[in-house]
Amino acid sequence: SEQTIDVQCIALYDATSLLVATSEGLGLYNRETSQLEYVYTYSAKEDIIVSSLLYDKETNVFWIGTISSGLFKYDPDKKLFLPTTINSNLPKQPILAIKKNITSTLLIGYDGQGIWELTEDGESLLNYYKEDVNDPYSLSGDGVYDIFSDENGRLWVATFTGGLSFWDQNTFSIQQISHQVNKSNSLVNNNVNKVLEDSRGNIWFATNNGISHWNIAENRWRTYLDDTQGQAKVFLALCEDSNGNIWAGTYSAGVYVLDGKNGKELNHYFKEDN
Repeated sequence: SEQTIDVQCIALYDATSLLVATSEGLGLYNRETSQLEYVYTYSAKEDIIVSSLLYDKETNVFWIGTISSGLFKYDPDKKLFLPTTINSNLPKQPILAIKKNITSTLLIGYDGQGIWELTEDGESLLNYYKEDVNDPYSLSGDGVYDIFSDENGRLWVATFTGGLSFWDQNTFSIQQISHQVNKSNSLVNNNVNKVLEDSRGNIWFATNNGISHWNIAENRWRTYLDDTQGQAKVFLALCEDSNGNIWAGTYSAGVYVLDGKNGKELNHYFKEDN
């Protein structure tokens, strides 16, 4: 019988391998040989559920965010898997996003605690960013689901219920984007789970009710696969293939493939219950 593996998170490692976090430990999956080789296996005492991953090529370190155990790093040269030294001072809420920004600091996105900015080695806290309801230029919501940096150096933060926040990383002047009532030329839903910049420079947003596409140059929004009849499709993942098509993963509704130029549905992969 085939062996099943509980995969918790996947991140790009290099041209041929993916970094894979499972319930057993951390491994490298070779896409050419279809083999998974563990680089670290959890001990019986380590109850770790991974919620986010980042491989930093500049420092050759794996960063591992967890559901309730904090932030860890794995050094493949020393073969050490350790929590950061300031882990005890960090929130124990789920870490759903880890991003290295243009200033080489680490941005850690928490579900419920905003963004915490750490030094490149992850050992010191530099700042944290949270929502201030009295400040329209603060982070829009503290439930951070994704952090994304576009080719222009802007940082996009997707939040639960708060829509989007984006800013120039050099100035950290934050602007907020949210759904505008009765306006089709706006974000379709304020629960944003994933952000993607395509090869054409446009931004796609996976939300709890469909997908939003923003042509920034023309300030034109398009909405795909939303539903106004109470059967909203929750989209959790986005990626672009080599043909410029957009693959969108859902919660319980399979995977959709859209034409990156016009949003036309090209395929829908879904396993029906017997």
